[in-house]
Amino acid sequence: MVPRAEASVWGVLWRLRPSDEERLDLFEGVAGGF
Repeated sequence: MVPRAEASVWGVLWRLRPSDEERLDLFEGVAGGF
């Protein structure tokens, strides 16, 4: 289950909707952090 704070952060990022390439780069950066 996703922590509420993390869910809200992803919700904000989703609403901002950067370009697909930027979103992919961001996702890879976050995934790389784990």
